[in-house]
Amino acid sequence: MVLLGTLAWTLALLAHMLMFEVDMRTVILCAVGVGVGAVGTAVYALQRRAVLRGSAGAQQGLDFAGASDDHPRADGPGV
Repeated sequence: MVLLGTLAWTLALLAHMLMFEVDMRTVILCAVGVGVGAVGTAVYALQRRAVLRGSAGAQQGLDFAGASDDHPRADGPGV
């Protein structure tokens, strides 16, 4: 979902930059949207990596499709 939002902000940024009369406020708004999406994606990726490696500092309760039995969940088996 974060990636879709970032993609939408990126497309909006490109559309506003291609306009003949550019309002810099909308360009800045779109650029900030892309930046927030990039930060959100980075946080998500770091948390996912921490959960998959079983780090004690990872968020609890995150369940990722594709996590194999080689990477046990932090809250223990059978939960």
